Amino acid sequence: MTKEKIEDNRLGIRNMPAFPVGLITVGKGKEANIITAALIHVFSFDPPLIGIGISPKRHSHGLLTKEDEFVVNIPGKDILKETLGCGTVSGSKVDKFELHELKKLDSRVVETPSIEQCKVSLECKKTDMFTTGDHDWFIGEVVMTVADKGYKRGDGLLYWGGDFRLPGKVIKER
Repeated sequence: MTKEKIEDNRLGIRNMPAFPVGLITVGKGKEANIITAALIHVFSFDPPLIGIGISPKRHSHGLLTKEDEFVVNIPGKDILKETLGCGTVSGSKVDKFELHELKKLDSRVVETPSIEQCKVSLECKKTDMFTTGDHDWFIGEVVMTVADKGYKRGDGLLYWGGDFRLPGKVIKER
């Protein structure tokens, strides 16, 4: 097999396996906002820490900097249109819950609302924030997980190379 050099290393990153997609909620009351994110990663299993990478250019970045909590909501394919929509309009201009008819759901531990239509909600207390290149990572300890009854890991959306996808075939179980 012959390998060829990719001139733009940013394109090389697009060859990484898929990233999970999340609708991140942050803020309280009327100030609550949603941002679509694909830079989501587990940073620790014990304690359970999850990180979201958000560009400082985004309206939600300011909210995430100010607030002590956020919720990572995992959408399914049934709300793909809404997921795309939340990533294309700024929450500084519109109420994304209202615009995309997403229902705020009281979270169980944090004050930030969850999204009723999402398959899973990971309620997080922010523990850290650091900068890596053009994104800042907000790390949160998962203090509550709520999932639809019957949810399977393969029900969540993935983002890969500009495309939204569903998880593929399992080739080996652990």
